[in-house]
Amino acid sequence: MTTKNEELITRLRNSLEKANITLKLKARIEEDMSSVLDILKDLTSDSIDYYIMENSPVIPLYKDCSKLLRLKKKSNSDYSSGMILFGFSINDSTGYPLQLETESEYFECSDVDEMKECIVFIIENKSIDIMKLISEDSDFIPF
Repeated sequence: MTTKNEELITRLRNSLEKANITLKLKARIEEDMSSVLDILKDLTSDSIDYYIMENSPVIPLYKDCSKLLRLKKKSNSDYSSGMILFGFSINDSTGYPLQLETESEYFECSDVDEMKECIVFIIENKSIDIMKLISEDSDFIPF
């Protein structure tokens, strides 16, 4: 094999390995988001559910986000009757920085700890809306 071919093989191998690492990181980012939302589910006695969805068709308030994280009351099967907690975009080539966005705020997270802190901050700011969602059509407060 010629030196040029070996160079090409090495470049392609490195590119594929980097892409694989990035895909794994992107999946882990969504798993880390889910770990925070699972805590919220536990704290509300499993009264809510969440779903990560593509932002398509694009919702104008979240036009810069590729995905949305929606909450709904667990007993309701329709996510559209719930609420959008935040939108986010994962960097396609590196995973981080990650952008999180609410209707009125924008966050750029450089790592998993910063992302989790931002999600908790968003939940704190939307806690009244979350409790309204849970107690909709009911006097039930889960704790």
